Amino acid sequence: MEIKSAVNNLFDQLRFVLENLSEKQYKTPSVSLSGSTIGQHIRHSLEFFSCLINSKESGIVNYDKRERNPEIEESIELALEMLNQLSVEVKESLCKNDLILELSYSHINDECLKVKSNFDRELVYNIEHAIHHLALIKIGMIEIASEVALPQGFGVAD
Repeated sequence: MEIKSAVNNLFDQLRFVLENLSEKQYKTPSVSLSGSTIGQHIRHSLEFFSCLINSKESGIVNYDKRERNPEIEESIELALEMLNQLSVEVKESLCKNDLILELSYSHINDECLKVKSNFDRELVYNIEHAIHHLALIKIGMIEIASEVALPQGFGVAD
């Protein structure tokens, strides 16, 4: 499977959720998800992709410093707009550009570990990260929207 196919499959799964939930379901806290909402998990996943796309100019990606937009977790329409935009941008961005991944394992100081990476590798990370959140969304859907039959393979890494 190519990276493009994996991204398309993932985005299709996110789109399915967005198109099959009501706004109320999207924003309902789930006991199974420790009080988080399906909308929060979708926002979080989309923001990681956005952070990667936005890193191409600087050559530095830092997921901890990504832009956060809480409106995405409140509005299915905004989430769909962001998903559709990301779908176009990711397709146009597949490349081997080198990146520096900055990350911190400490909340005590701002010191960052810097690791050599590239766009494709980070895209693979984003796919895996989003699949993890889809698996959590699947658990939340059982509680919040049990009437929605999820497609086979939803939230599972192939």
